[in-house]
Formats: sequence, C-alpha cells, structure tokens
Amino acid sequence: TPNPRPTTLAVAHTRAPPSQMTALNRLGAPSDFPGLMMPQRALQVEKAFYCDGLMLLADVHEQDPNCNLIMSDRDLTHMAHDQPQRGLREAVASQAVSGRVLAISEVGPPSSMSSNNGAMGHKTINPRGELSTQHISGQRKLVVVTSEGMVELHKVRPVDVLEQLLEGGSKEHLENFFKSYGKEEAAAMCLILATNHSPVAKLAAAAYEDAALVGEPWVEDELSCPGGAGADENSAPFGAHNYAYAVRVREVHFSGAHQGLVLHASRLLNSVWDFPVAVMPKDGSGSLSCRFQMSELEKLEKKLLAVEKFVSEWRRGESTNQVARWGNLAQAGGQMSASVPLNHMRSRLHKTRKVDYFYLQEARSFSSLAQLMQLAAQALLLLHTLCKHHFGRSTLKLDA
Repeated sequence: TPNPRPTTLAVAHTRAPPSQMTALNRLGAPSDFPGLMMPQRALQVEKAFYCDGLMLLADVHEQDPNCNLIMSDRDLTHMAHDQPQRGLREAVASQAVSGRVLAISEVGPPSSMSSNNGAMGHKTINPRGELSTQHISGQRKLVVVTSEGMVELHKVRPVDVLEQLLEGGSKEHLENFFKSYGKEEAAAMCLILATNHSPVAKLAAAAYEDAALVGEPWVEDELSCPGGAGADENSAPFGAHNYAYAVRVREVHFSGAHQGLVLHASRLLNSVWDFPVAVMPKDGSGSLSCRFQMSELEKLEKKLLAVEKFVSEWRRGESTNQVARWGNLAQAGGQMSASVPLNHMRSRLHKTRKVDYFYLQEARSFSSLAQLMQLAAQALLLLHTLCKHHFGRSTLKLDA
C-alpha cells in the first residue's frame, strides 16, 4: 500500500512541565495576575489536552477531592523584541474546579478566513500565534467535564488584556503593556478595539493617538564612517572620494501608530490577498464558483471600511493640530525675536521643519494605506455583488 500503517511507536520529543513563574512575565508584575496559584509540589496530571499551542492539564492530589486546572500557552510578549530568544517561553494560569476531571475538549471551530488558514484552507506557519488572528477570531473555548458537572473556560487574548487595562485606567499598566508587546503590536490591538464597537473604543482611540505610548517618527543619525558624512578628507589621496566605501543613507522610522496600522491592514487582507477568486469543481465539470463565503466577504468589507474611516478622521484632526502648532510657533518666534539670538531661532525653526517633514512623510503613507483599504473594500463589495447574481454564469461570459 502507498501509505502503510505504522508498526512502531517511538518518542520524538519530551519537555518539562510548564513553569509556574512564567506567567508573571507577561505584564511585568505579580499584581497584574492576582488569580494565579503557585503550587509548591510536583504536578500529578490526571487528564491533559493540547491543540495549536494551547495546553490544559488537570492536576490532582490524593488527599484533595478537587482538581487544579493549569492552562499554558506561548508567551507572545517576547516576539516584539529584536533580540533572538532561545527556548520555550510560556504564560501559565491556574484555576481550581470541584470534582475530578473526566474529559477535556475545545468547542467552536476557527473562522474560515482567519490568518491561520487563508483562503485555501491550508495550514500555514504562523509564528505570532494569536497576535495574527485575534482581529477575526474570538476567544478559544474549552469544555471540561468533571464528576460534579461541566466547566467552560475562555482563554483571554492579548487584546482582551488591553481592554481590561483600558477599563482599569492605570497609565503604568498600559505603558507596561506597550513595552511588553511592542508599540506596533499594541497599536494594532488599539485599532481592533477602536473600530469594533467596543465599550472602550474611545479609550483605545486615545491610546492609539498618544505619542507617549506609540512614539513619533524619527530618523537615524548619520554615523561617521569612511566615505560617508563625517569621513576624513585625508582618507583618500588629494581629497578624492573613495568609492570602495558605502555612504550611509539616513532612514526615516515611522511611529508605532503607523506600523500598527500596517500590521492590522496586512492581517485583514491576508485571508484574501493574492488568492484566485474562482475555483473549478473537483470533478472538473460545471461552471466556476467563488471560493469565498458571502458572509465572510461582508464582514471583511465592514472591517476595512471601519478602519479606513477611523484613520481618515484621525488624520484630518492631526492636520488641524499641526497647522495650529505652526501658528503658535510663529507667534512665539515673534515674541522671542527681541531677546533670543537670531541663530538660535533659525536652529529651532530648522529642527521644527525637519520634524514636520518626517510627519509629512508619515501622513502620506497613512493616506496611501487608507486608500488601499478603501479600494480593497470596494473590490470585496463588487465580488459580493457578483456572488449574489450567479457568479458561475458571469464567468462563462469571460474570454478564455
């Protein structure tokens, strides 16, 4: 047979039990996780469940009639750092339940257009886990059957943690969240909450606009290197330029708000981008059909339009604030002209124009991203309309 049944059983990989201390690293302080329990003995696992990086263990003790559920998943905070990380990092939470655990199962299939599956439904590598899917997938639900009943567990996503922090109103905890996940990821989560009719939509929008959290556009300083700015004139004979050395070009780095929008837009469009729209039946007969579900197309269109509307309104407000800031600077310059040397005023104006040039570059990129989402939403609307009116018949009228 082409695929014979296995005849041997071998251990491919072993791992240590989940550490009970890693959960404290998610937001940086034990007070952020008041519900954690820290057992001081070795685990005695009675039942276990694992699927897509999520592990649930039922820990029991001979003298205790109840059970302790330990949920472990990947700690996604370290993914935001530039330095490579070695080994497995996990976030661990614990919950006591009455009775002994008899069975564990996950309910609710993932969305057909999540970033894990794409349009084809094929499994792809997703190094960032929930960070890439939480914009379209809800909380994962686990059902635990015990000797005294049934318990339903909901796994909290990073965006749910952000929502709780915004409701709490702690500036320090919010800053720790942005530092843990990175400005780009945290800004992308703010966009999810600000455009999904969340109870904290206004708070999420304020956090997304807060330069203290998301940063501002900046440029790398020129480094003194051979052949570049600051190079020694005597490094080449007769002051000639040495073409053997590369000249360092300064690169503008956009703010976390911009990079967060790029992340969010790419994840929204990932499920439909660069995929064929029409597919042939498996038997090769009949007319073409659209591979996307109409309900999913409509949901994605609404999400894209909501983000485009939010970004456009926010940029209009930013433009007004920038004009007002320039007016205040000119007024202040007129008042300072009598007491401040002219070269100091020129230096200040030059720096301000320089920063505003970076803001102008970022504003142009924001505008391009908003137009991209608007055009993508229009394309989805057209495709949705074609699916309503006999998509197969319409494709038969196209040229071969």
